[in-house]
Amino acid sequence: MTRGHVFVVHGDLTQLACDDVVVPTDARGEVSASWHRLVPPGRAPWGEGIWPVDTGSGSPQAASWYATTVHDVLDAVAADQQARPPRRGRSRHLTALPLVGAGRGAAGSRRGDVIAAVLEVLETHADEGHDVALVLRSGRDHAAAQHVRRGRTRHGLSPAEEATAEDLAARARVNELALFLGAGVSVSAGLPSWAMLLDELARRAAIPAAEAAELRTLPAQDAATLIERTLDEPLEDALAAVLSTHRHGLSHALLAALPMWEAATTNYDDLFERALGAVGRAPAVLPFEPARADRPYLLKLHGDLARRRNVVLTRDHYLRFQGAQGALAGVVQGLLMTRHVLFAGFSLADENFLHLADEVRRVREDDRVVGTALALVDEPLRRRMWDGELRYQAFAERPADRARTDEVVAGAARRMEIFLDLVAHHATDDASFLLDERYQHLLTPAERAFTGAVTQLRDVPPGSLAGRRVEALLHELGMRP
Repeated sequence: MTRGHVFVVHGDLTQLACDDVVVPTDARGEVSASWHRLVPPGRAPWGEGIWPVDTGSGSPQAASWYATTVHDVLDAVAADQQARPPRRGRSRHLTALPLVGAGRGAAGSRRGDVIAAVLEVLETHADEGHDVALVLRSGRDHAAAQHVRRGRTRHGLSPAEEATAEDLAARARVNELALFLGAGVSVSAGLPSWAMLLDELARRAAIPAAEAAELRTLPAQDAATLIERTLDEPLEDALAAVLSTHRHGLSHALLAALPMWEAATTNYDDLFERALGAVGRAPAVLPFEPARADRPYLLKLHGDLARRRNVVLTRDHYLRFQGAQGALAGVVQGLLMTRHVLFAGFSLADENFLHLADEVRRVREDDRVVGTALALVDEPLRRRMWDGELRYQAFAERPADRARTDEVVAGAARRMEIFLDLVAHHATDDASFLLDERYQHLLTPAERAFTGAVTQLRDVPPGSLAGRRVEALLHELGMRP
């Protein structure tokens, strides 16, 4: 087996789709209220895929003690995973855990030591072929963990992929990056890709296999029209049933960690909204809510299943969109004109998008590359169509044998997750841990000298312009009252 990977995620572990979750407990096996979403009070035994770990019951322990605890539970999880396939169509099992010991384990005063020790154990676990995600609710913990990883993390990507990831991260840091999400992103949550979605709807409509195969030869909008006519329920209800899930995917969480303010999607689900909300950045969802300066926005071009409104899927839907949704198209066109757009899991084949992109192409007089397209499976002809306008990054070749499509898509989705982990790693420039004594052991001698010098600025008289600026700087660097 090839090497696994360590993902560092800013988010809420109880909302992440994964195979197994490590949950901290006290000596009696009880969990704090923050874990009740996964472990409701009084449940016995715990659900499948949930692994309790005693974190010291409030007694302070050395960082190495927590590292050993993590090592032991991950070994047990890995042994159990050998007897079952990955969930949600993943190509490899994903185990997720929080910063063990930072809560009831009473290691909160030495968070930096625990982060460094646990990351070392996780990298060893990845060396043995396992994927594992360290999910950190605190932005400060996340920034510190990314600091530890610098120069050490291994992604197994090509030099070209690494260069693209670094470029996207640099654009994100200066607010030049916008997102456009397609169905490929939600594959990591177990939802179907665009082509698979129509197959699922055809099965729900009880369309015979021979007719379903013929539907695949039609344009997607026409196939959806015929499926809608065959369904014995509203199309929105059928979509909601096929796309039902309570947890967002790893890709959603990694994208939500990027410092961006503008996003659009053709997806019907609300998984990206959940991922943003988990890091305290719940977006304004356009066109249903007003945009606000203090939070990002997400434009839902093809409707929102949670609201059962504005769904665009059939031929009639597309025709109506072109006639009545010009304002929505204008938002996307503005992004293409003013930002570098990261297309994640989007095939660039949607008719509405092609129409609005063509209008932008007609008025542009510059020759800049307007975005980067991340495709799960390579489509050489489509890539050539966008040559010179988009940087195209595919994570797998299209299989000659259609029977291998699910396998190839799952592997490509995992590789895209690893790529996005690298983007999020380089895009993290949060320094809010530097002046926090709980992370001091992570700093280099030069960084300690810097923090010592900056701390002297506390003596600037408060209330003045200089004092307010200094206070803001110290807060940004993590000084606690």
